[in-house]
Amino acid sequence: MKKIKHILVCGLAVVASAVAVQAQTLTQDWKVTTGLPSAAEGRAGVGFEGKVYTNFKANKSIVSFDGSKTETLLAGKSGSGVGISRDSKGNLIIVNGWAAAGSMKSFVLYNVATKESKTVNVTLPDGVTAARMDFIGRAAGDVFSEEGAALFIIGSGQSVAAKIFIAKGEYVAAKSKALPKLPFTVDNMTIIQPLTESPESDDVAVRYRSNRDFYHYDGSKWVAYKRVGTVGTGGGGDVVTLNGRLFTIEQAGTDYRDGFQIVDRKTNTVVAAHEPTAGVVSNNSYPYTLLSVEKIDEYTARVYQYHGGAFAAQYTFSLPKMYILGQNEVGDAWNPTSGIAMTWESGNVWSATVTTAPGRENLGFVSVLAENNDEGGWTYVNGNRWGLGEANQEGALAEKLTVSKNSNSINVGVGTFFIRMNLDDNTLYIAPTKLYVIGTSNKAEGHHWASDDDSYMAESNPETPGVFTFDPIDLKVENKAVGEEAEEDLAYFAFVTGITITDTEVDWGSVNNSRWCPDNKDGELTDNTDFTDFGKYYDGAFMIKNGAYKLTVDLNTKTVKAVYLTSSGVEQVGAEAAGVIAADGQIRIVGDAATVSVYNAAGQAVAINSAERTFAVARGMYVVVVDGKATKVVVR
Repeated sequence: MKKIKHILVCGLAVVASAVAVQAQTLTQDWKVTTGLPSAAEGRAGVGFEGKVYTNFKANKSIVSFDGSKTETLLAGKSGSGVGISRDSKGNLIIVNGWAAAGSMKSFVLYNVATKESKTVNVTLPDGVTAARMDFIGRAAGDVFSEEGAALFIIGSGQSVAAKIFIAKGEYVAAKSKALPKLPFTVDNMTIIQPLTESPESDDVAVRYRSNRDFYHYDGSKWVAYKRVGTVGTGGGGDVVTLNGRLFTIEQAGTDYRDGFQIVDRKTNTVVAAHEPTAGVVSNNSYPYTLLSVEKIDEYTARVYQYHGGAFAAQYTFSLPKMYILGQNEVGDAWNPTSGIAMTWESGNVWSATVTTAPGRENLGFVSVLAENNDEGGWTYVNGNRWGLGEANQEGALAEKLTVSKNSNSINVGVGTFFIRMNLDDNTLYIAPTKLYVIGTSNKAEGHHWASDDDSYMAESNPETPGVFTFDPIDLKVENKAVGEEAEEDLAYFAFVTGITITDTEVDWGSVNNSRWCPDNKDGELTDNTDFTDFGKYYDGAFMIKNGAYKLTVDLNTKTVKAVYLTSSGVEQVGAEAAGVIAADGQIRIVGDAATVSVYNAAGQAVAINSAERTFAVARGMYVVVVDGKATKVVVR
């Protein structure tokens, strides 16, 4: 079964608000201090798949480190510059010029699959000036593939960077171009990192070493990421997106030392840091602690560090994890080796949207997964699960539930649900994102109390989960079953979180387990009045007088409100008080009235003391005065 190592490494600091499960962690996997070129000859480094590479420019060779052995690649064949990087597949890219303008015009490519190399010469796009360039960032894509890769470069004293496109090992001038002009001129140690792995994208982050900031282009201008922590002037830096959030990795602490920090750019907070190593001295002649990142999964990234002449190292940066058990797409849903990864929000808070099906209505929550689907795997997983107080307890939806560390599952019924697990306060919030109406009021012919009918469905806004609006909805007894006894002017209906049918048989067990209705069996809705006596019950229905309505349902407050609409489906605003109906470009007066005056929102008279009862008007707000009594109406 999977083991999780908890390592305390000197020099590493983790910043987090809580440790209920695990905070963001930064652990040092290995460090090599021997076999490195001098700081002058091996100034840059890059990492991929557990190795750190540097270019030994005097020997024109690549030196690699993996924590246990040191190897030499391309002896006498690598580039003559100090810049070295990689593409998305791990193919190496080495600057083939030192130290003037030629450093931007020629590169050596090393194919990790074939172990072969080739030199690629480029012609810079119009608007880009060649100048000294020591460092290069990662390339997005595969330089040896037909789809190609994009490398972003800029020279010292310049303000325009180039996108260099390489496909099948060849420079592609037609797809290379200049990027928008930066608001400053850079130094020779500025580095540009892609924000995606797509060679077609121009989204990049520029780290300007001299002023210590990262910049990105927002479509109209270059914008600096907010500086946090103690940012150093050492060169290099990288970016990675985990769980949909951008993190920047940059030199921090004393200038030219090996300290670095990881910053969550959603919150602009330092979430992890590596403190400067004792004995690694400042070296402002070669101020290089090159940092590169490799994304492993949505929760994990490797950080590689090459500090010129001093050491090469690898670290693992991890976000706190939470998975939903019981809902994987294929095979046995309840499997200790698989689950839906929840999105980490901050601290010990995660969220996800999942869809359950009949027979798969229970959820489990776990901070780790096992490697084997056996008894030992379940023993391991169950020791790291979170649930309610009782096994298979039905989760009361749209309210905060108290969770504790146990192996209990939660029954939510059938449907699509937004879930937020917060172990900073040990609460769980679950709310459906879709709500359906079933009953005597279904729109489709023959769908009297049909559990598979989606004629009336509403979705909640992600910002307000659990809140739904049906506008309009026709609540009429038109498809009543033959012989069924019912009030002729009353429609009966209930809400369900998921429609369901098993082959040709209605799975009413799942339907009723997902049903929202009054707890007193039948509860009557009246026009424009909050109904609060309902919840998640197995039986029951709302009843309401026939007609078209706007229904607003808030599962958080357990309220439903029905507002009667005219036959045209327009809300009747103020009709009861003033005898006024606004509908379809008209204002109509109902009931007895002697005189009517109508004014628009600007106070201009549409009619004064009129005996007419219907007024054609444009959309907007009006004040209608009927026999001296004023009413505001909205014509839609």
